[in-house]
Amino acid sequence: IEFDISYYENINRNFGKNLVSINTDNEIIAWNSYLHSIDKYLNQELVYRITLEEIDKDLSGRFVSDIVNYGDNFLIVISTNPESSLSPKRYTILEFDQQLNIINKNEMVIDNIYYERVYISEIKVDNFDNIYIAGYLKDFGSMLSSDGEGRGFIHKFDKEGNLVWERYLEEGRLEYIKDIELNNSEIIVYGHVGNKETGYEYKLFLNKYNYDGELIHHQMFGGSKNDYADEIHIDNNNVIYLTGSTKS
Repeated sequence: IEFDISYYENINRNFGKNLVSINTDNEIIAWNSYLHSIDKYLNQELVYRITLEEIDKDLSGRFVSDIVNYGDNFLIVISTNPESSLSPKRYTILEFDQQLNIINKNEMVIDNIYYERVYISEIKVDNFDNIYIAGYLKDFGSMLSSDGEGRGFIHKFDKEGNLVWERYLEEGRLEYIKDIELNNSEIIVYGHVGNKETGYEYKLFLNKYNYDGELIHHQMFGGSKNDYADEIHIDNNNVIYLTGSTKS
């Protein structure tokens, strides 16, 4: 469900991009980026609000990266980056019911000292309630390398919250997953990468994995200069549309 700007202005003007419809068109769950809260609206009226600090003091001041339906419930994912780059990077997956009660909480720890932050790009859920988290690790570079370095990843969890497998891309030191889709038992991964082969110009890549995490297709493409990935769209005929921007 998409709402125009007048709807956002009417209910708060403070939402991020992710909304989840629960059961009916009149009930939504929304991330309020100004108050750092999860809000429930019924017929466009606020009926309940819970802040991240109320959920867990360690989540105070954090931002929700994505929200998705999960059966009758919904999931949110929150990056909890440490102050020190030497500490493990983490993100938290929270499952709520429709009354905003926490059903399950799971924390993923990425023990990698070479990157300073973890960013979540997307959550997807398959027909077996397995959860797929895609994102990238990032450092902020230096005067010699102002763009820093990045490394894309995909993590799969079962419905009990157990890590099934994890995959880290190895296409180059500038590597970002921007979107994923599940289609016909395949995980389609879209992003941009810069490496020695591309002269460290960003080029687009499209990877396909099966549900066991095995790479079954890899493709890179782009123009003469930097290209940046944004989103994937797949129509009813399984045609894949890629959006992004280019300097070519």
